[in-house]
Amino acid sequence: MTSLVKVQSFARASIQQVRFLSILYYVVTIQTTLRRFLAKKKFVKSLKVYKANRAATQIQATWRAKISRDFYHLHCGARIIQKTWRMFLKRRDFSLFRKARDIQTAWRRYS
Repeated sequence: MTSLVKVQSFARASIQQVRFLSILYYVVTIQTTLRRFLAKKKFVKSLKVYKANRAATQIQATWRAKISRDFYHLHCGARIIQKTWRMFLKRRDFSLFRKARDIQTAWRRYS
């Protein structure tokens, strides 16, 4: 009787082991599928964030370039005004200098 009990015990243990391993296989398969799904979801979310950040960076770069161009054109306009004004002053001074020279030349010629 003891040998029959041992055979039954081994048979039950074998059946339980097969059942346990099959359940373990299904659990691992479900975990793998779930982890893959979550990883894919996280990747898609991070990809969307990356694309949004890239788009925002592009918008910011375009805006900064526009502001820089506008400032440059404004600065160029100011330089042109300053250059024209300085040129006017120099011509006026030179004209006064030429008149003074002509007067001095005439004075020296008749002195």
